[in-house]
Amino acid sequence: MPFEEAVSVIDESYGRSWKKVLSSIEETPIGSASIAQVHRAVLKSGEEVVVKIQRKGIYEMMARDIEFIRKAIKLMPPISLKGMADFDLVLDELWSVTRDEMNFLTEAANIEEFARRNKDVNFVQTPVLYQQYTTVHVLVMEYIDGCGIDEKDKLLETMEILDRGFESLFAKIGTTIKDNKYQYQQQITEMQNLIRSITDTGLQIEGQEHRNKTAFQNYLTGARREIREYSTNHQMANAYYQNMANQHQSWQSYFVDQKK
Repeated sequence: MPFEEAVSVIDESYGRSWKKVLSSIEETPIGSASIAQVHRAVLKSGEEVVVKIQRKGIYEMMARDIEFIRKAIKLMPPISLKGMADFDLVLDELWSVTRDEMNFLTEAANIEEFARRNKDVNFVQTPVLYQQYTTVHVLVMEYIDGCGIDEKDKLLETMEILDRGFESLFAKIGTTIKDNKYQYQQQITEMQNLIRSITDTGLQIEGQEHRNKTAFQNYLTGARREIREYSTNHQMANAYYQNMANQHQSWQSYFVDQKK
């Protein structure tokens, strides 16, 4: 699509000259496909952006192509692929998806949803969408620099930069661990001493419990012995007093007999 035609699409979409929104736009597109092409540009506010511009008349062209295919299907002989699939249903689905692709407001909504769902995911970045400058036929988003898949030398250079970055990161991590080695060692030693202290205290408590148990057993043994001794003495005392009572009764009987 010629540059003049591209900027005319912007003018029609905004209802004013593109110069009211953009301070500059590159004439040569950085990307082009069947539905739209993309140009680098700079907003009046200074942000570098890319502008996706829908080809003029593409909607009518796609609708005409779909209609031609429908007519061609009707001309297919009965014995063909026509009997193996519902081509009308396939074309309906194709036209529905194509219309969504030609509505850049739908694409903008998908970008926003993707950004919302991945906002907390590390290493996933979504280009900033400029919703205020986006219409059905024009989409404006943040420009992010990069290299093409066919730019081998640039890709290799980027990979080398990443490798050096990772090496630097790992070296920094190693230095940090080394610098904190003695601090970590001191913390480990303190933890080991704490464990030993808890173990020693447990052994002391266990030993004291053993000593208390032994003392209590000795006390019970002595108490039982004293009870047995008391019981024996009590029986002996009862026998003695019973013997004395019997003797007393015998003496009483004797004196009574003497008086008679």
